[in-house]
Amino acid sequence: MYGINLLLFYHAFALLFVSLYAQQNKSRLIPYISLFLIIGILLFSGSIYLLCALKSANTVGLSGLGILTPLGGLFFIAGWITLILSIKELKN
Repeated sequence: MYGINLLLFYHAFALLFVSLYAQQNKSRLIPYISLFLIIGILLFSGSIYLLCALKSANTVGLSGLGILTPLGGLFFIAGWITLILSIKELKN
């Protein structure tokens, strides 16, 4: 569980960076960066927390929640790629 908390910690700092970055730069991609990172946090970390809570309660039928974790990871990747594209867009 330590790794998930650390991942959530880094992405919270990424959202803080994006908010500061948005004040200085007017890229059209900024709202997408925040949206992708927030959805990634909710799907990735949220699904793992939920799976752990339900598993400890001996609840069956968890297979449907397992697909949310990789989708959250894809949103994290999309957020980071969009941030890089936003930085490159402003340099050009």
